[in-house]
This record gives sequence, C-alpha cells and structure tokens, in this order.
Amino acid sequence: MHVNVKQLVYAGLCLAVSMVLVILEGVFGMSTLFLLSLSGFFVGVVIRESGFKMGGAYLAASIALAFFIAPDKTKIITYVVVEIYIFAREAIWELMTKGEIKDAKRSNLLYFLSKLAVFNLLTVPLVLIFPTLFLTQVSTKWLLIAVAVIQPAWYVGDKAYDAFQIGIWNRIKGLI
Repeated sequence: MHVNVKQLVYAGLCLAVSMVLVILEGVFGMSTLFLLSLSGFFVGVVIRESGFKMGGAYLAASIALAFFIAPDKTKIITYVVVEIYIFAREAIWELMTKGEIKDAKRSNLLYFLSKLAVFNLLTVPLVLIFPTLFLTQVSTKWLLIAVAVIQPAWYVGDKAYDAFQIGIWNRIKGLI
C-alpha cells in the first residue's frame, strides 16, 4: 500500500490541532460552538489536501478520538455533526464539478440548496429527538423556534468555513 507522506502529515497535524480545540472546549465551556465548529473544519482541509479516502479515514479517527478525550461527551455531537456536514459539503462540490453543470447561477443555487438540505437532515432530527441537548424548556413552540434559529446559524457557519478555507488555511498551508 502506497501512502503519500505529505498527505499523512497534513492529516496528522489537522487531527492534532482538532483534538487540542476539542480539549480546549472542555476548558472554556462558554465558547463551545466556536471551538467545536473550528475543530470540525479540519476535515475539509484534509479532503482538499489529501482526497476523500484520507478524508474518510480522518473523519473516522477524529470522531473516535474525540469521544475518548472530550471532557463533555454530549457536546461532541456538535463536533460530529459539523464534521459530517463538511465532509458532505465537499462531496457535493466534488460531484457537481464532475457533472459539469454549464449554468453557473443554477449550479450555485443547487449547491446552496444541497448544503441546506444536508444540514437540515443532520440537525433537525437531533433537535427533535434530543431537545434537552439544546433547550432548557421543551415544548412545541421552543422546538420550532430552535429549528428556525439554526437556519441563519448554519448560513453564518457555512460562510465561516469558506473564510477559513480561503483566508486562513491558504496562508497557513504555505508555512507547512
């Protein structure tokens, strides 16, 4: 089996940084969503630098390792959802670029709606099945409010991921 060392190093560095952020989430409990989302962004880095095979291995390893080292196991659900979403987002982009959709406007709308659908398939069942993870008062009204509030939160998080990939990672990558 041939393994590209540079790809393996990227994946290992990303895993190490991601796990440090997961541990820091336990130390600084007030910034849970920020730190867990940021640590979840590294699956996209691995996919872009090493491909989907290494990205899948990274995803499995990071989820397993996070459950072992995270101080608060229930918050790791957020981390897992972010990582699976980023993996699916990158897969959708890969499929769309291979499909050679000629209409750019239609392509962007399809990509946006696909990402939104994946996000809702991951999060809405979590909110409905495990409402006490997100809400202190559980009623139909609060569940609907929670589902409505996560939509703009998804948009902000998605744009933050784009900014991370374009702005931050492209600068760091040149230093490694």
